[in-house]
Amino acid sequence: MPTERFGLGAALWRTRRYLLPELKHFIVFAALSGIAMLLELASTLVFFDLLTNKVFLGDPLTTTQADLLGLDPARFVNVEALDEQAWFTQRTVFLVVAGALVASGFPLIKEAAEQEVRRRAPEPRRSHHP
Repeated sequence: MPTERFGLGAALWRTRRYLLPELKHFIVFAALSGIAMLLELASTLVFFDLLTNKVFLGDPLTTTQADLLGLDPARFVNVEALDEQAWFTQRTVFLVVAGALVASGFPLIKEAAEQEVRRRAPEPRRSHHP
């Protein structure tokens, strides 16, 4: 009885002649995916830090954070503490920006998935009969 190995490594080895011409595409895809993940990680950390250290506590923002959220530095940066109205405004603007970033990602993902499905779909057969 022959002992045949089944698994990802064996499948890749058996299909290597088909995969090698696409190797550069796999490498570019992996590199771009890694860059995208690093950007997402960085933006998540920045927004989580902003949320937990400024928005929840009602502390004044830094100049960069105020610019990022489009808030007036005179009202949100150069103060001892935020008043209730400023805190509400800061929270609301943060939630709108975060929601817009999340919502804008969904159509991009959906469009990319639809393009991939269209690309992989077989071409319809054309009849030679009138």
